[in-house]
Amino acid sequence: QFAEHYARKAYPSGGTFRSAAWGDTAPLDSRFVTFASGKGIDLSEAESTPFEEIQHQISDYDLLIDLSGRAKERITRIPFHTTLLTWKLAQRNDPEDVYKELIPKLHDLFACIRGEEEDN
Repeated sequence: QFAEHYARKAYPSGGTFRSAAWGDTAPLDSRFVTFASGKGIDLSEAESTPFEEIQHQISDYDLLIDLSGRAKERITRIPFHTTLLTWKLAQRNDPEDVYKELIPKLHDLFACIRGEEEDN
């Protein structure tokens, strides 16, 4: 959810952003909510969506970004026009580590897709 909300804020005209979780969804870790707030991102009312709820809609997306490294074993067929990127995060439990690893990847992705110019 942090990646979804960050992308919405940093790239508001960059597309439609959605996050989903494998299996049961748990409330967002309060450390992530607090950390995100310090970065100007409000996660206080963010809710996880189980992947099963959106799995039949993945053809609506141009990009799927897998942060767990498990998408290839869970998604049986990637639609032709959809690209799956696997960015397995080394550290998923510490908000600052996730931020340091994830944000440069998002910046690089958007620079590649749209050029160097940012929305904000």
